[in-house]
Parts: sequence; structure tokens; C-alpha cells
Amino acid sequence: MSFKMEEVRGAFPNPTYPDRQPPRFHRITYCVGGAVCLFLARDSRFEPLRFPHVHELATALREANPALGDQADLYADTVICANDQQKFDQAWAALADALSFERAGEETVPEGYDELEPVPA
Repeated sequence: MSFKMEEVRGAFPNPTYPDRQPPRFHRITYCVGGAVCLFLARDSRFEPLRFPHVHELATALREANPALGDQADLYADTVICANDQQKFDQAWAALADALSFERAGEETVPEGYDELEPVPA
């Protein structure tokens, strides 16, 4: 399944980070990674996760762009770290990079990855 970040952002334009709302609102809120999962769930049997963990988002990214291969984990981590630090534009940019990635096996680092602080699991 191929699509662009702008399509996901158009369908799910208001991401948040997990701590912003009490858990009861997690049924209506989502993060940037959750937007991808929700977008995929509209056209496939993909689980509609709103706040996916890194391995869940990596699976979604590989489904959206099989060329990512093992790089999906790095991009998923970048999207989640940026989102959880409320750097939403950076999270969307990392998603755009992941969806447009073309060569598996090529060692690349998502833009801005080195600037992000790790988010505790």
C-alpha cells in the first residue's frame, strides 16, 4: 500500500502526545504514528492503534513501504520520539521520509534524529 504523508496528515491533522489527555480520551486522540496505523486500518486489516509502540509502528511503516526493511525501526523511533517531545512537524517530516524511502540496505538516519532525546519505554 503506497501513500504520502500529506494524505495521512489530511485525514488525521491533530496529533497529540500520550500524557496530554487522561486515558479515557485515548479513544479519540492519537499521535503521528497512530495516524499512520489509523490510516492503514481504513483499507486493510491493520490494527487501528492510536499510540503504537516502536515495533508496532515499524510494522505499519513496513506495510506502507516494504522498501524500508530494517530501517523501519529507526524511522518509527524517530517519529515517536519527536511526537512525544511535541515536535510534531519533525514527526511528520520523519514519516514523510519513511514513506518515500526507496533503498533497503542503505544506511540512512532520519533528519533530526540526532537532536531528539530518547523517550523511556
